Order: sequence, then C-alpha cells, then structure tokens
Amino acid sequence: MSSDTFGYHLGSFLKERNFHLIPKVERHDAYHVLTGYGTNVEDEIALQYCCFGNGKRTPYLYGVLLLGTLILPDYLRYYLSSYRFGKQINSFHHYDYKAVLSLNFKNFRSIIISERTLIKPYLNTLNYEKQS
Repeated sequence: MSSDTFGYHLGSFLKERNFHLIPKVERHDAYHVLTGYGTNVEDEIALQYCCFGNGKRTPYLYGVLLLGTLILPDYLRYYLSSYRFGKQINSFHHYDYKAVLSLNFKNFRSIIISERTLIKPYLNTLNYEKQS
C-alpha cells in the first residue's frame, strides 16, 4: 500500500516489532497505530483504559484494567489520563479495520482524534515521568 494509507502504517507497525496479525486480535494492533500507544506493558494497559473511556466493553478489557492496575499501580495517573483521552476522542473501536486500510492515514486519524487532543497522553506521560 502507498505510504499515506492506514494499511501502510499498520504494516509498518507490525514489521518494526516483528508482529504478525492474529485473527480476532488485528483490531488491537490497529488501535495502537491509530492512538499512538506503545507496546510495553504500561502502554498496553493505558490503551485499554483509553478504549474503556471510548466506550468499549469486553471481558478482556475489564481483566486488563483490573490486573494491570493491581500489578502496576505506579502508572495510575497515566491510566486515568488515557481514560480521559478515550472519552475526548471520537469512537474508534467499532470500525471494520479491513475496510479502512486504503484510507489516508492522516485524514482517518483526524476524524477520530484532533491534533490538539492527540498530544495530551504524551504530555501527561512526560509529566508523570518528571514527577517520579
């Protein structure tokens, strides 16, 4: 796919991490690409908080929120800012991501996340790290 498409960005995300699409989990990787969350443990938990704030409800999500908060409570401020971020952006968990692979990445992302909102989780993360 051309370098301006969502599919290209998703493929790059997977290739850089040596990941492969797993059936029924491919949406999760698309969420990473769309929101910009990393793949370390605290970012995975923060992404689930973002999804929860965005209205997604699954047993898996509840389990990650509960266990993640219990095992890494030092990141609670980051998790809560991710929840608020999820509430501020347009719904993204309902898309058929196969159908949007050919869309322009920046245009698609701007439908979900305004530029002003996009940087907030990262600012909160930096603020958390400075205070630690």
